[in-house]
Amino acid sequence: MPPPYDLGPRPRLGYTQSPIQRAAELRLKKAQVDALAARADAGAYVIGGEMIVAKAGEPNNPLFTMTEAAALGEAA
Repeated sequence: MPPPYDLGPRPRLGYTQSPIQRAAELRLKKAQVDALAARADAGAYVIGGEMIVAKAGEPNNPLFTMTEAAALGEAA
């Protein structure tokens, strides 16, 4: 039986194809987090309230190096 209304095409789910490795199982292990943060290719998204902070002059590039993120202040 077809649906009662045509709702158009189904939306694509945003993070299903994301290459980001969340490492959720490591978040509570300080030594693991420190080791990951020390990697040369590590990056951080900075959150302020409910917004993602963007780099000055680069509104479409919110990924900070760990050094750039640390310069913004202590994480809360």
